[in-house]
Amino acid sequence: MRYLLAAIVVLTGSISAQDVTSQAKAEFEKLSNEFEAAQKIYQAERKTIIASDEFKKAREANDRDARRKLMSKAKRPDRGAYAERFMAAANEYVGKEEAVPFLSWAILNGGREWAKKGTTKLIQGHASSAKLGDFMERAASIGRLIGADEAREAMTKIIKENPDKNIQASAYLARAGMFRGKELTDTQKEQKAADLAMVVKLAPDSIMAMRAEAPAFKKNRLQIGMVAPDIEGTDFNGTKFKTSDYRGKVVVLDFWGDW
Repeated sequence: MRYLLAAIVVLTGSISAQDVTSQAKAEFEKLSNEFEAAQKIYQAERKTIIASDEFKKAREANDRDARRKLMSKAKRPDRGAYAERFMAAANEYVGKEEAVPFLSWAILNGGREWAKKGTTKLIQGHASSAKLGDFMERAASIGRLIGADEAREAMTKIIKENPDKNIQASAYLARAGMFRGKELTDTQKEQKAADLAMVVKLAPDSIMAMRAEAPAFKKNRLQIGMVAPDIEGTDFNGTKFKTSDYRGKVVVLDFWGDW
């Protein structure tokens, strides 16, 4: 009877955890979809205003004030208000991994105030979380929101506490990106180079590694007067080519993408 009772308790706990995860996922999707819907309405309103005769006349007259006044009629979603709701939802899952997506959204989308509040909670409670992946893809941007020093401290804590190598690599890459400008000290330059080297070590053959290697590649291979790296491809007719075939001729390279 004791063993049966223990099994029931364990099973009940497992189901409860699944219910919490499902509830959090549904709540996050609901909030996210609501924000996206508000964004679409805002964009549609902007398009309608831009297509209006009144706006066209203001543009022809180069009347910036009139254009600004017309564009103000489009109701931009209040990111701060949404961030507050995401943070409130995160508070329902204090100490649980389910809080991570809500905190990440508030940090990355709510502006400076919510970025600071959210980062504090995220780093203090979830630096070792396996769910930090989505947040880490945009982690470099938080330096502009909460300050480079505080952001570097956050990345350092993630590097020390998170066991996932890809998340560690993302943190190293983000931390390196926070050392910007021409006025870096020698120590900062060394730290940046060391961080970029760790990205390549932890995540070789990845997009992160390519980004980490880009500064050195630019310095060593893409300066004026250097021989351009050879690029191979296939033209619109299916014919293979490489840029070295056109050595000595003027070549225009047009890189583009569709995301």
